[in-house]
Amino acid sequence: MGHPAWSGRFTPPPRVRTPFLARHAVQSKSQVTGSSYVAFERAAALQTVVAGVGFLSDAYDLFVINMVTRVLAQVYPQSPGAAAAISTAALCGSVAGQLVCGALADTLGRRRVFILTLVLIVIGSLGSATCVHSESISVYTQLAIWRALLGFGVGGEYPLSATVTSEGNTTAQRGKAVASVFSMQGVGNILASLVMVVLLSTSVSLDATWRIACGIGALPGLLTFRWRLAMEESEHFVRATGPPAGDAHGAAHELKGDNVALHVGEPPLAGAASGDSTDDEQQASIVAGVQRVAADLE
Repeated sequence: MGHPAWSGRFTPPPRVRTPFLARHAVQSKSQVTGSSYVAFERAAALQTVVAGVGFLSDAYDLFVINMVTRVLAQVYPQSPGAAAAISTAALCGSVAGQLVCGALADTLGRRRVFILTLVLIVIGSLGSATCVHSESISVYTQLAIWRALLGFGVGGEYPLSATVTSEGNTTAQRGKAVASVFSMQGVGNILASLVMVVLLSTSVSLDATWRIACGIGALPGLLTFRWRLAMEESEHFVRATGPPAGDAHGAAHELKGDNVALHVGEPPLAGAASGDSTDDEQQASIVAGVQRVAADLE
């Protein structure tokens, strides 16, 4: 007979593939196959890089506009407060983005909203670069609208970059990963200055200079867009919106991942018997692993 908690309810699958369960249930790295652990580490590093590039793009877009407005003043007549309106639009959009996207990420999931914020940033950057001055609506008004949209995406990136990076790394690497992502803000500020210096030192017209500077803000997002689409949903979010933490059946089937494999019966857990191990021992090992997951989440 099997363990009373499992009898007649659930037959453990031969293989549970979930990086979160594996790295909390096993007691040492040696219990995970070397190639699987390396794959998990690479996936976590790639996720950190993707979030960092997004943060770089955010900083670039917010910083470059200060120089763009000065160039614009040399090309188009500037009314009092026009430059301030453009900068304020981005900041107001950023505040709104943090509030709205943060709430949406807790409802719809990190992955969907993380993709949405990047799309808004790309659209806002390209829209800013293609503004056309007319008598009915000035280039400054158009730019303020596009910058508000861009700012909304940037605001959403702030909480999501930290959350996605934190939840996608192990406890030991979490602090370093988040610090690395936020350090890209300084890189974005420096890049904005370098881009303007290079453009102004060439024979490019002033009208083309500010457009190119705004358009470059979309490049980092476009380059990393495919990796955002390929990201898995955060397992912390899956557990929070899925079965209760004590539901071993739900934990085994709701937590999905392809980076680290936890093999049942090979044996994956410390203390699991080899050779003629019984179903009771295997089931007890799985229960112990899931209980450690639940305790770690509390």
